[in-house]
Amino acid sequence: MFRRLFGHFARGDAAIPAGGMGALSAEVARPLDPSRIQLRTRVASLAGTTLVDHEGHTTTAAGIVVATDRDAARQLLPKWAADSPSPAPSWSATTTFWFAASRVPAAIDRPLIVLDGEGGELIHHLAVHTRVAADLAPAGQALLSVSHDGALRSGLTSVWRRPTSAGEQA
Repeated sequence: MFRRLFGHFARGDAAIPAGGMGALSAEVARPLDPSRIQLRTRVASLAGTTLVDHEGHTTTAAGIVVATDRDAARQLLPKWAADSPSPAPSWSATTTFWFAASRVPAAIDRPLIVLDGEGGELIHHLAVHTRVAADLAPAGQALLSVSHDGALRSGLTSVWRRPTSAGEQA
């Protein structure tokens, strides 16, 4: 994981949009006529610039942006899938929990991603997002993401607990 992430960061700066990741799609949609944008629409088939949704409605447009995972794109675009040099993906899950904190230990209260360098730990990586984009949380709060490499239904939140004494850190 370190090699993969380091490669990305070595090629350029990392950033979080001031309004969060949703600001990216809002910026792309800003110059468009809102009545021409369809959201939360499952597409059953796509041929050129004509699509049929799962309810059977047909839409033809000057252009269509396919913004989905590679499995769904391969189903919608079989010619692309056949011509694509990349193999079919193998997926691995990551579970991410988001936390608000009134204070963050000094060791991680910086704009960085903390990775599990040994492997096999419950927490795969964590980040304090408000050290990069302060407006992601209310004043006096920090926004943290804590990720586990795999699908996790329980267990991680019991590790993160409220301190029981003034000197104890979570």
